[in-house]
Amino acid sequence: MLDEPFTGLSPLLKENVQKLVLNFRNSKSILISDHDYHNVLEISDQIILMDNGACRKLAKKEELEMFYVPEGTCEP
Repeated sequence: MLDEPFTGLSPLLKENVQKLVLNFRNSKSILISDHDYHNVLEISDQIILMDNGACRKLAKKEELEMFYVPEGTCEP
């Protein structure tokens, strides 16, 4: 379980954390809780948003715009 692993890290260290998660995800279950959703989305197999005390499973990252981030945030 990683709680806000990207907070306070330089871009290079954030990339290193992402690589570590990607290296271990086939052999370990990894739960990441973070408001820095850009870094989390890049390495996630599944997205679950906590919304008003409930867990909401999202089928695609664009659904974050419906519940959490400003519209247009997830556009390419």
